[in-house]
Amino acid sequence: MSGIPAADSVRRQLLNETLDYYERFAAEVKNDPALREDLAITFGKAGALQSELGDSDKAIISLTRCESIYSELASQLNVSDSILLDWSTSQNNLAQALVRVGKLEDAARYFARASLMQEKIVQGGADGDDKQAAKLALATTLNNLGLLLTQTEAIAEAEQSFLKAIRLLSEDDRIPNTQTQQQLAAVYANLSGLLTTTSPERAVEYARLALSGQLDSLEAQPSNAKLATQTIVTLNTLGAAQSAASQNTSAVDTFQRAIEIGRQLLARWPDQPTYRRDLVLSYNHLGLSLSKTRELAAAQTAFDQALVIG
Repeated sequence: MSGIPAADSVRRQLLNETLDYYERFAAEVKNDPALREDLAITFGKAGALQSELGDSDKAIISLTRCESIYSELASQLNVSDSILLDWSTSQNNLAQALVRVGKLEDAARYFARASLMQEKIVQGGADGDDKQAAKLALATTLNNLGLLLTQTEAIAEAEQSFLKAIRLLSEDDRIPNTQTQQQLAAVYANLSGLLTTTSPERAVEYARLALSGQLDSLEAQPSNAKLATQTIVTLNTLGAAQSAASQNTSAVDTFQRAIEIGRQLLARWPDQPTYRRDLVLSYNHLGLSLSKTRELAAAQTAFDQALVIG
């Protein structure tokens, strides 16, 4: 249902009902030592739902309790790699929640702890499934850390974090292919956005790598709204990089492509504000690029379209 924009109100009701179930379960088993792992999982799921519902403060409380229980479980003798991996995932999730409320230093510490544990599992004697899961988890954490470092303008460190995530996702095809492609596209797009100002030619290259798989997937799944939205974001990232690299004609073509997909989304789901916002952004970018190519009348038309839609 998450891929059906028109079902948002129904989905929100289901999220609240599910959250209520998790909270009741947590209250019932909180003192049962045999159910500590189940309790950690429950707090993790509750925190994810609270984040999705926009209640960041409660999400941080739930995710902190999840991380604390996993820390307790990880201190036991002969702890399994799967518990250690779940612990690291709880740290990554808590860090993301802390980023959303602007607690960047605390978030950075949890990202660092998560990545160290995931690196240890990858480099250690884990079996095939655990090792591959740890690789994907480590790539996710490094991507999230790269985004945090981007926010703090630590450009070189952010680039290294993104590049390490790309290497992990590229070195072994045993990680589920669709999941790998989606994650790779996200990291490439984030790296492109990072480099747009400082190294626009490289930013163009990385955005094209992100886009290549997304366009193929979108052609195979034209009704996938989430994939279409991700593709629009990548097209806007590519267009911005092309504009920064003075590839203005290419930028115009890229933004027009983003607009084509965006108009299809908005026509199908006209009440979705995110689709309207993304389309306005694409038209504004198009207007700026047309101005650079001296197509002033066309630029004005693009700006006018942005105003009408917005």
